[in-house]
Amino acid sequence: MGFFDFWHYWGLVWARAFWDTLGLFGADGISYVQVLAWVLPAIATGAVYIHNEGAEAMRRDYFKPLKFAAYGYGLAASVAFVLMLIRAPYALDADARERAKAAMISDSVVFQRTPHAGDIKLPSSSEPATTDAIKGVVNDAVRIQTLEGELNAAREEAKQLRAKLDGRSRRSELREQLTRFAEVGQKLDGIVRDDHSPVPRQEINKWIGDLEMFLERTLGHSYVVRSRSTQGVSLSGYSSDRPFTPERIHAMTEVDVRLFHLNHFIAEQ
Repeated sequence: MGFFDFWHYWGLVWARAFWDTLGLFGADGISYVQVLAWVLPAIATGAVYIHNEGAEAMRRDYFKPLKFAAYGYGLAASVAFVLMLIRAPYALDADARERAKAAMISDSVVFQRTPHAGDIKLPSSSEPATTDAIKGVVNDAVRIQTLEGELNAAREEAKQLRAKLDGRSRRSELREQLTRFAEVGQKLDGIVRDDHSPVPRQEINKWIGDLEMFLERTLGHSYVVRSRSTQGVSLSGYSSDRPFTPERIHAMTEVDVRLFHLNHFIAEQ
């Protein structure tokens, strides 16, 4: 809280306490509480005066009891002001909450029913239409159309943002799934290249079937066709080190082609 905010706030507190004290002592009309606030200090100070000085002293000097009553009234007003000063911050906070609540209700009513430009009625021919009235109606129509345009633009922007976030989430999930298929394919490729191990034909067929089903469901049939294409795939060197059986070479080709395209699919997401 800055210097000016501090003094502004406490100025409001003192003003609220002052006016609440005046209201208690009859500035805003008369109530039973206000009558008691007037009468009780006078009765109390008069009783104290009679107790200390006696009734005879009161009859000799009528003004002295009145001065005592005024002192009592001042004391009561001071006590009331202190109490109202303690209460003022809470009262200001409650007022602020009520104003905020009223503003929220007002805003909700406005957004629940935004008037359309067609809802504005021009003055009928039977009513004398002045130039200012016509200008006011036209200005209201333009303002409402502007608000409708801004509202539609905000809705479209929110829709695009949701679609963008959904697209990012979908691409991230696709990359994860494709990466899992690539990891399984690399393991199968290592087994196939080991000529001391039998060709895992059943596992390769299942891997290829699951991969193509996933591509068909998520990216479309064109990706299934691309995953089978040998274009761009280097297939040389299968028999450079040691001879492989035709069955093993065929299995290596199937796995390597899918792995080649899987890496491209992952990079595209």
